[in-house]
Amino acid sequence: MLGWTGLAGFCTSVFPCALSHLCSTIARLYGLENASILPGLSGLLSNFNGSILEAKAFIAVNETVDKGDGSRFGAVETIKSFISDDQISVEHKGQDRRQVENYARFMFCSNHADGLPFDENERRFFAIVCQATEPLRADFYTRFAETFSHEQALADLAAWLRANYTNRLPNTAPPSDTALIQDELVEDWVATLNDHVDGNRMYPVALPAKDMREIADRLSGRKLSDYHRTKALKRGGWTRGKFKGKRCYWRGDWQPDYLDEDLKNEL
Repeated sequence: MLGWTGLAGFCTSVFPCALSHLCSTIARLYGLENASILPGLSGLLSNFNGSILEAKAFIAVNETVDKGDGSRFGAVETIKSFISDDQISVEHKGQDRRQVENYARFMFCSNHADGLPFDENERRFFAIVCQATEPLRADFYTRFAETFSHEQALADLAAWLRANYTNRLPNTAPPSDTALIQDELVEDWVATLNDHVDGNRMYPVALPAKDMREIADRLSGRKLSDYHRTKALKRGGWTRGKFKGKRCYWRGDWQPDYLDEDLKNEL
């Protein structure tokens, strides 16, 4: 998961203790002096991030939750450079901001599939969604933590990994669970709209922009900004464009040849 340059892991699970144990074990394999384990995103995104990022080989973020701005992509834009740039900007308290070499591999863990919202075309994140519905026996986690608190166990694990998982990686990463993440990013009002359209219309479907604005505000229960509405609809499979000089939104693989002006009265 962490082996491709410019690629960060994003793991979701309903069992937070399992992810915490995994993060701490990986950090110990790198050496705790070479790693940062954070309780959330705030430290990574703060102005004084030098102690977290500089000269670190591994950075784990537990309890990753970022609702972002109106488009729900707040932290991702900042994190991108940390993941893929050879040099990054850091700042220590009382010192000027400066550029340093970037060595870090990142692992973001969350109990929520939308904990780190990123676009479906984003290639910097490799998503792994734990779909287990039942945890392992409680004593497993205790034994895991006790075992890997010893240096010899860590050395044995490192030797096993070197012996079994040091083959040259392929040029591209294998398929990830990004599709499952994207499903969670579709807002409830967009899902309601899509369910109605998919069940009652033939593709493609196009609505005048003013009708979509009314529908979006009605279904969401609040007045949405144009930016938020367009971003949410895009993630739900809608395209914004023009039809005969009128602004519209359409759903389907090609631009339609008429506008559906009845849909707003059905929702």
